[in-house]
Amino acid sequence: MLLFLGLLEIVKALDLGNNYLALIIPYTAINLPLTILVMRSFFQQLPKDLEDAAKVDGYNTFQMLWQIVLPMTFPALVKQFPSPRLNSAVHQSLRFPTARSQQPQF
Repeated sequence: MLLFLGLLEIVKALDLGNNYLALIIPYTAINLPLTILVMRSFFQQLPKDLEDAAKVDGYNTFQMLWQIVLPMTFPALVKQFPSPRLNSAVHQSLRFPTARSQQPQF
């Protein structure tokens, strides 16, 4: 409840009433720390030998990221960006504020 009251004060101070930014910013701010934590731990678990082997093979930093690291982190990326069917709780919680806003729906 206290989080909601603080958020309401910020929305009033920034004059974001009846605006989708008043919904987007808090949901992003609440979910971002967990996303950073999961992605950071996933990147830390990648073996350092892969980077050394890629440098020996002549890869530059971008090629190493694009061809080695990104494919290996695909499971963590998929976990952090779920489909709407898997993330129905967020969509259910967005119904009430969206219905209460006076802005026309898209």
